[in-house]
Amino acid sequence: QQIDNSFGLGTRHEIGLEVAELIKEMTGMDRVAFVNSGTEAVMNAVRAARALTRRNHIVLFSSSYHGHWDAVLARAGDYDEANVTKPISVGIPENMVADVSVFGFGSNEAIEFLKTNRTDIAAVLVEPVPTRDPGLSNPDYLRRLRQVTRELDILLIFDEIVTGFRSHPAGVQGLFGIEADMVTYGKTIGGGMPLGVITGRKKMLDSIDGGNWNFNDDSFPAAEPTFFGGTYFQHPLCMTAAKATLQEIKRRGETFTKVLTQRTESFVSRLNQLFLSRRVPIEAKSFSSFFRLMHRDNMDLLYYNLLMRGVYIWEWRCWFISDAHDDTHLESVYLAFVDSLDELEENNLLPRYS
Repeated sequence: QQIDNSFGLGTRHEIGLEVAELIKEMTGMDRVAFVNSGTEAVMNAVRAARALTRRNHIVLFSSSYHGHWDAVLARAGDYDEANVTKPISVGIPENMVADVSVFGFGSNEAIEFLKTNRTDIAAVLVEPVPTRDPGLSNPDYLRRLRQVTRELDILLIFDEIVTGFRSHPAGVQGLFGIEADMVTYGKTIGGGMPLGVITGRKKMLDSIDGGNWNFNDDSFPAAEPTFFGGTYFQHPLCMTAAKATLQEIKRRGETFTKVLTQRTESFVSRLNQLFLSRRVPIEAKSFSSFFRLMHRDNMDLLYYNLLMRGVYIWEWRCWFISDAHDDTHLESVYLAFVDSLDELEENNLLPRYS
């Protein structure tokens, strides 16, 4: 229907307001801005945090992934390079990560760094559940981060590109009962269309547009704005898909995400029993409806064998169970694992627990 109604660019479309209201209602956030991807959402959230606080430094965690913006593609220096941050690959200038510090998720070092450098730090940016290892989920540490950042007047940004609307209708904020200052969303909310979302509490996003104001009084957008813009922001097709997705998640409520989580946990448990019975050093770890296979050995042969049996696993190895997957799909995946392990075992190509 939206295609038939056209999707002109340039002017704001009314459906964007409807989507923003749905997001506010479901997440409890106060303000919403739209971009085209998760990477852009993170980039603009960090920019807004720096503009609001007039500080430049950002604290990240090594277990988190925040997209392909140069300034978050950082790693801690080697053991003899204390307090040094390095780019994770060639092609990223070192000065792009000069205002970033990277710590282990759950570390006391991060907390102490915040206390020592409070006047320089704009924000802590964290995946509340690391997608690279969902087994690292640690609500108590997140609560500690929330308490410390609030006491030190440092912003807390949750990157819920993966967990948002997947783990709970209000994301990890709703699931754990922890309120971040800004939250980024993507993937699920787009309903298959490219979409990123930045949300903030109260005045956290005022630097994007100058802040709230009204007609017919003395109010005006008083905050100094930073740069924000994109030709395809609030694209009508993306907004329409997001509206339909959010309405369905709202209609089905928390029970919907709980059922998906339970189905994922059951399937992951079944896989782990299989790996244990075959003495294969793989462990599946999950959170909500996504999971990963954790292993130290090179398991490419297993993934190739699964692919030959019709099971494609994304190259970054994150799996997602959706409402469209029924029991027959999961059984087919499980049997593909059994057959693949059988063939690799017959040819002595499987690593074993020592």
